[in-house]
Amino acid sequence: MGTAHWNASMVSALIPVPEGHRRLLGVGVHGPTSRITDKAEMICSRLLDLVEEVRAQS
Repeated sequence: MGTAHWNASMVSALIPVPEGHRRLLGVGVHGPTSRITDKAEMICSRLLDLVEEVRAQS
């Protein structure tokens, strides 16, 4: 797996923005590749939960 930083990775997701918003927004978790890889499924699940919470508030 290639990374942009030595031994570091990030998992991220786009979050909903209001209609006409000029920029996309995202949320993510960054850390050592080994920890991100080991916990990728849990991180993705929590990020998607967060995205749904933000969507519900819109």
